[in-house]
Parts: sequence; C-alpha cells; structure tokens
Amino acid sequence: MRLIWLVGPPGAGKTTFVRNHVIPSVEFDHMLQPLIAPWNLERGVLKAHGHLIKVIRSICHQPKSHLPSELIVVAGSVKESDLFPLEEGEEVWLMLPNSKRWMSQLSNRPEIINGIPQHTNLAYATEMYEYFQNWVNRLEIVVIDSNYNPELIGCVPEEIHRSLCD
Repeated sequence: MRLIWLVGPPGAGKTTFVRNHVIPSVEFDHMLQPLIAPWNLERGVLKAHGHLIKVIRSICHQPKSHLPSELIVVAGSVKESDLFPLEEGEEVWLMLPNSKRWMSQLSNRPEIINGIPQHTNLAYATEMYEYFQNWVNRLEIVVIDSNYNPELIGCVPEEIHRSLCD
C-alpha cells in the first residue's frame, strides 16, 4: 500500500487539492470534527494529529487490509517527530504556496467548511507556515504545488469539485 501524508499550514489548499484528484483520501479534521467543531477548539489538535498518525499506520499495516492501494491522508499540521521516520510505502507531500498566495488563500477562505471551523488564528497559521518552510529541503519530502486559480479563493472545496465535474 502507498500511504501519502499531505501536510502544510492552514489555508495552503490541501483539501481543495485532494478534492481534485482521484486518489482516495481521509482528513484528520474530518476525523476530529465531532470533538473540535462544537467548541471551535485549536489547542491539543497538534498532539491529536500525532495520535492519528499512529492509528492510520496501525490500520494500514494490517495484513489482508481492504484499503485502497493508494491513500492520501490530509494530516495538515503535524510534528516532525510524530511523522518521521517514515515507514515502508509512505511518502510525505508538502503543500506550501509562496507566502503572498498563501496569505490570500488563508484570509479569504470560509470560516466554516462542512461544519468544520477553519483555523482563524493568524499567529498560529503563520507559525505553521514558517515551521513547514524548514521542511522544504528534507530529502524524503515531495513539495507539490497545485494550479493557482485566484477565482477559486474563498470557495468551499465541494463547490469547486462540483463546478469542475459539471
């Protein structure tokens, strides 16, 4: 099985990216939604993501798994120590648009997407952006860039997906 960890700061375009590709995906924010959404929690989420990495790995490495041959896990913001070293069959894709584009995407996205409050803490988001800049030169990282469509900024990923499919 090929397991792809998609990481990057809030507002980088990770959810939009996976909605526009045919590889099956799961998102940490969707997994945590019942716990964090009602109270718009941000504290503790980074640590929770570390635990979810262990859960995903445990499930994916079970023999005779019925999982797809490829899976993208939108992990978002994670600690290096939780993700590395990578296990066999794993890749890390980093989405880190240039800072001007990222700031535009971050500041114009909806506050809530599918009932999930989006990170609105600019200080936290900026900290994560700077944190991921240090990952760019790691050998085991694939830096990806999605097509830049300024007209899609502020749109909900599902609306984008529907417009592309129609």
